[in-house]
Order: sequence, then structure tokens, then C-alpha cells
Amino acid sequence: MRPSLPLLATCLLLAAPGSAAPLLVERGALRVEAEGAGRLEPQGVTEVLLTTRAFSGRLVLQEVLEPGARVSAGDVLFRFDEEEITQAIEEARFEISAARTALDALAERHRIADEVSADVLERKELELATAEKNLRAWIEVTKPLDNDREKLETEQSRRWVQSARDELAQLEKLYAEDELVDETEKIVLDRARFDVTYRETSFALRQRGRAFAEEYEKPERERNLGLAVRNRRAELDRARREATIDRRARAIEMERARRKYARQERDLARLTEDRAAMTVRAPVDGTLLHGPAEGAIDRVFAPRAVVAAQSAVASIIDPESLVAAVMIPVREALRLSPGQTAVISPEAAGAAPVPAVVRKVAPLPRGANFALVIVPDEPLAPRLIGIPVKARVLLEEWRDVLLVPNSAVRRENGRTFAIVLRAPDREEAVDLVLGATDGRRTVVKAGLTEGDEVLPPAEQK
Repeated sequence: MRPSLPLLATCLLLAAPGSAAPLLVERGALRVEAEGAGRLEPQGVTEVLLTTRAFSGRLVLQEVLEPGARVSAGDVLFRFDEEEITQAIEEARFEISAARTALDALAERHRIADEVSADVLERKELELATAEKNLRAWIEVTKPLDNDREKLETEQSRRWVQSARDELAQLEKLYAEDELVDETEKIVLDRARFDVTYRETSFALRQRGRAFAEEYEKPERERNLGLAVRNRRAELDRARREATIDRRARAIEMERARRKYARQERDLARLTEDRAAMTVRAPVDGTLLHGPAEGAIDRVFAPRAVVAAQSAVASIIDPESLVAAVMIPVREALRLSPGQTAVISPEAAGAAPVPAVVRKVAPLPRGANFALVIVPDEPLAPRLIGIPVKARVLLEEWRDVLLVPNSAVRRENGRTFAIVLRAPDREEAVDLVLGATDGRRTVVKAGLTEGDEVLPPAEQK
């Protein structure tokens, strides 16, 4: 297709004196790569945890294997000072012995308390039984007997009085017939009258005493006997409830003591396990790093250093597992896939670029980037863990294709073309059909031939 006259005029104007030197269209290979940056990370990492379950003292290193050493499973990596934990074990053993003695003593005191409680209950039950027996005896025996005896005595007293009255009446009648009353008869009559008065008074007093007993003494005695029964019954109930409470309290106290003893035994067992953990061994074969893998390149433990418990004191890495974790711009997402070749360049002195392969592409982006895992063709040195790295991933590659420099490609009014130098004084605008580009050169599918010279735009003045 030939350009129109106005377009050709424009091209000639652009190629006026002062324009840039022509560029050559030639055959060659084109590699389209995506570039990214990240860090070198180990994939095969086994962290060695120092876990103490009971010991809370300081963990002081005594022997240390140098980082970077190759180790086999079972090799000693660290030894910690055992003096403090050994002292803790001895103290725990003493405390367990004392606790065992205290537990036995507590059990014996509880047996004694149970016996005393049983004696108290037995005594209270006996006191209640006695009070109930006394009340029944009063109601069923003593009180009826007293009533019968008092009735008999009352009848006897009544007859006694009547007898004295009859005797006095006989004497008065006898002496009334005798007109002459001497001193002896007078004395006899006075005595008989006194006896009648005495007996009547005695009978009246007895009747008053019986009435008082019936009204006050006997009811009061019965009330007291009933109150004694109620009091003994209340005391027995209270003693039983107190015995139940004390028995439960003793059971709780004994259970608490048993649990404390069990905890002390458990702590001793854990302390013994903790002492065994003071010698740290490699769980797997690999290369030793001090502390957790993150930041391990700059970490070195020395003897007498204090290490925190419940932490990773070492990391054993597979020396062949170091990979590059790289972030690639999201615009390249559709062209990224596992298996693509790449080159990674650690940013460390003396580190050369290394051929690699994309192993994994994250399913979702992180912001404006996609995460890749790139595996080097050859193992990297463990000392490079955490080192920044740059990566180039080969997205597309063409061999023996026609290439035009990007600076010679022009785009105007929706058209893509190049200015071809046909002769020293003649240029021609040629429409182009282009393919892939690496940012510097682009594949030409149609419009140019090998050896064509194309002109870049004139430099801006």
C-alpha cells in the first residue's frame, strides 16, 4: 500500500536535514521477558525448636556448632548449661518427698477426724435416746404412778381426818354423859380436838400441794422433758450436718493435696525432659543455620549466649532447596506459567546470574504484582538466604525473524508505519504489520525486508 501525497509530504519533511541516522532492519532472535525482584528463600527448612515445659530459668549456650556446617540427623548442634536445671530438679524431688509426707499426714488426720465425728454422733444419738426414754417413762409410768399414789394418799388422809373426827365425837359424847369432868378428861378432849385440827390442816395442805403439782410442777416437768428431746434431736441433726460438711471439706482438702502432688510429679517429669532437651540434635540432614530461617544469614550464636525458650534455635535447610520468591508486574499475568525458563541474579558480591525455571505462579495478584517461585537449575549457597534477587522470565522467543528497532516505528492517526530510505534523496512511508516486542525491537510480519534502512523521527529541537 502506498501512502497518500499529504502523508508522503509529511514523511519527507520529517526526513529533512538534521534527522537521525537510519536504522537497519535485520533478521535475528527476539526474547520477550518479564522482569521482577524478590528474595532468595529456602523451601526445604526444618526449624529446631527449643521447648521447655517446666523449666523457666535462663538458657545459656555452652557448646555451639558453627552455622553453615553440614549435619546429619542426630548430630549435636548445641549444648546448654545444665547446672541451673539440675538444681531445679533436685529441689523438685525434695518438694515431692515433702508433699508425700504431708499427704500421708493429712490422710491420718482425716482418719482421726472421721473417728471423732463418729464418736460425737454416737454420743448425740445416745443422748437423744435417753431423753426420749425419760419422756416416755414420765408419760407412761411415773406420771400415772404419781397420780395413783396421790389419790391413795388423799383418800387415806381423808379417812385419817374422819377417824380423828369420829374419835373426838365419841369422846365428847362419852364425857357429856358424865356430869363431872376432871382434868384428865379435859386433857384427853383437848388432845383429840388438836389432833382433828392437825389432821384437817394437814389434809388441806396436801390438797393444795397436789393442786399446785397438777397445775404447775407436772406440766413443767413434762415440758422440760419434751424440750430435752427436741434439744437432743436438734443437736444430733446439727452434728450430722456438721459431720457431712467436714467430711466434704476433708475430701476436697485431700483431693487438692493429691492434685498438688500429681502436679509436682508431672513438673519433675517435665523438668527431666527439659534437661534432656538441653542437648539439641539435628532432626534431619542438611545445612545448619542459627535461629529461625528468616534473617539467619546475619545471626551467629556464641557460647554463653542466652537463648529464649519456646523459639527456633536452629534451622536445618536442604542446600538444594533455595529458590527465588519474585514479584512480577500484573500486566504480564496472562503470559506467566510454570515451566517457563528464567534467569535469577542474586545481589551479592561475586554471585553470578543463574539459569532457573518457574515452578509456581500465584493464583491471585498481590496489589500490582503476581508472586512467582523460581527454582535455580543448580543449588545456591545457603549463605545467600534472604539476599535480594532480580529475575527475568522468558515469556516468548522467536528465532530468525525480521526485526525493526522500536524507535523507527511511527504511529499516526491510527496507522502504524515506518519511513524507509530508498535512496540517499528518497524516502518512502511503508505501512507495517508488527508482532511481539521486547521493548527495544519488534517483529515485522509485513511491510519491510531484510536490509531496509528506516529512519527514526527527527530529534526535537
